[in-house]
Amino acid sequence: MSVDQEEQQPCENKEVWWDGLLLHTTELLGCGSYGSVFRAKGEDGSSFAAKFYKSGKNEVQSELDVFRMLTHPNVVVCYGVVTTSSEIGLLMEIGQGSLGQYLKQHPLLEPLEPAKMLQRWQLATQLAKGLHHIHSRGLVHADPKPSNAIIFASPSLAAKWSDLGLCQKANEKVFGENVFTPAYRAPEYLSGKVIRLTKSADAFAFGCVLFSCCCLGGGGHLFVDVSVVGNSQYVQARLSAAVPHDFAAQTMIKALVSDVAERATLLDFLSAASRRLRSF
Repeated sequence: MSVDQEEQQPCENKEVWWDGLLLHTTELLGCGSYGSVFRAKGEDGSSFAAKFYKSGKNEVQSELDVFRMLTHPNVVVCYGVVTTSSEIGLLMEIGQGSLGQYLKQHPLLEPLEPAKMLQRWQLATQLAKGLHHIHSRGLVHADPKPSNAIIFASPSLAAKWSDLGLCQKANEKVFGENVFTPAYRAPEYLSGKVIRLTKSADAFAFGCVLFSCCCLGGGGHLFVDVSVVGNSQYVQARLSAAVPHDFAAQTMIKALVSDVAERATLLDFLSAASRRLRSF
């Protein structure tokens, strides 16, 4: 589950029903424009993420339908619909926090540690595989970003995509301003006009996620203002300053070009990542 609010907070104890079983919320994990995410515990101590929507039943069903199309180790598991006395939502597996939180807690510092760089590339590769699986089902995620990827520590470190509320069929006509978070939105979507939803736009957003994984510090954003999205000179300067390892920078540049025909695909990235991982 993506959480826009980074710190966990106490919350009122809600009774949550799932498939005839009673759960209780124990803490607020985060909230955003869509609604709120809570930790929900069963009587046996098992924990889940319960996501409740401000907008109601239609959005719940839409996201549930998407989850039902996906089965992949790098996409979170959705168990089904949950209800309280006044709300409806989805119950999902719970991780240790978002990728954004993880990157802040484990900053990349010079001199670069090979083990830490290996870990970053492994996480990025997992997310590329999860996104490729979404694409293989004829869908576009439409909002890849670090806060929409969840980190799991057991049985081994893993990253999984969550928050599929904007996910739609590829080639659907959408308003550019209604999909993707602005700092991760491909240049062709910035006009606000009606445009077809493409896998290439997901690849551009993934390039921004890769920057967060590989930049110095705690997972900064590539584009700090939408006015520089797609500006090749800005991208080159930003990568030169923040990504002090040429291979990662060159891989990102290919995903961040404005020309859709020239933009790298996820398969291009996975091929490059395979070579990079063999170098550690």
